Amino acid sequence: MKSVRENPRLIKYAEDFKFKNLIQFFKLGNKSFEEIHKALDDFLEKKRENFKRFYFLSNDELLEILSKVRTTFQIIPYLRKIFENVENLEIDAKDNVLSIIS
Repeated sequence: MKSVRENPRLIKYAEDFKFKNLIQFFKLGNKSFEEIHKALDDFLEKKRENFKRFYFLSNDELLEILSKVRTTFQIIPYLRKIFENVENLEIDAKDNVLSIIS
């Protein structure tokens, strides 16, 4: 890694005998990333099919909501994008929704 940092021309190292598998390593990494990305897109699409209002959210926002589904107060910033005229939620200490504020 030190020699790569000193001379960052990757092709030189990829063609070098010591690093002959470097290109295959990167190609495998890219293939794995593409498979994971496709699986994630399919997962988010299924969530959107089940709840149509999720189509109003970006992938990042939807992932944020899905990752915080157990803590109601953390999804409050996204309510306006999902439900028209919903500004806030009144939540008790046990994380139960008491009222919807519009």
